[in-house]
Amino acid sequence: YNGITLGYGAHSIPISDILKLKYVYIDYDSDCIVTLYADTDRNPYNDNNIAAIGTPNNHCATGKSFSENTIDWDTTGISDGTGAIIYAKVTDGNRTRYFYAPPIINFVDSSVISSILLLLCD
Repeated sequence: YNGITLGYGAHSIPISDILKLKYVYIDYDSDCIVTLYADTDRNPYNDNNIAAIGTPNNHCATGKSFSENTIDWDTTGISDGTGAIIYAKVTDGNRTRYFYAPPIINFVDSSVISSILLLLCD
């Protein structure tokens, strides 16, 4: 976020910010499809997704090398107070796996953030 990697724990992000989501992948012997989602919990099976982020990305086999991809997520339209955890759905043939990122993102109205900053700077 703004050039900062978000670590474990909760992070407040203003609604309408564009988040750059970067992921690393490796698939030794076959192509795979990676799709990013925002979920309210860490369970991909209970339909708690709040957003599909971008479109599914087809990636060719990488052999022993890691590759990376970056997707921009425009958070316009997310409701104030929404909490989200980003995860990747990786499909390789008939197998699917899910990988959740550590940070919890709490979306807040940008006017609230501005008010807080003004209070801290006074």
